[in-house]
Amino acid sequence: HDNGRAHEVLAYLLLLSAAVAMLPLFYFNVVLNASLSLVYVGRVVCIVVALARQNRSDLPIALKRFAWTTFGWECVMMMVGFFGGMALALHLVTSGRLDPASTAPPSPLDIANFFKDNPAFKVWSLVSSLASLTLGIWGLLAYKRLAPAREEPWRILPT
Repeated sequence: HDNGRAHEVLAYLLLLSAAVAMLPLFYFNVVLNASLSLVYVGRVVCIVVALARQNRSDLPIALKRFAWTTFGWECVMMMVGFFGGMALALHLVTSGRLDPASTAPPSPLDIANFFKDNPAFKVWSLVSSLASLTLGIWGLLAYKRLAPAREEPWRILPT
């Protein structure tokens, strides 16, 4: 028997992600980006824990689908991030900024500004935020529907 608590935490982390996904577009800060990375790592850990706990459990199918859909969405996000990084590297190479003979290699701030000013990154941040919001709401609704089944009767203490 599983009470779905990992799924609930995952849903709340998705809602937090939806709220903060757009922040790097408006403000770049190393501490902020490190914090967002911790939110991402927490989300991935919660996905793994939720999938592991739901294996052979009596959780409703809606909660199980929520966890698997979130896992699929994270895989899509990782692939888009990988190909976005490859596109950035290709752009830096073709522009001559990564040339070893170049006198001005790109700084981390230049790379962050390249992403921040890129229209595709802005659209992807909006899509990511909306997807996290949708998944978070779905997860919380599925978890709340489980509430009556979660209640345990009072245990009678032995005398």
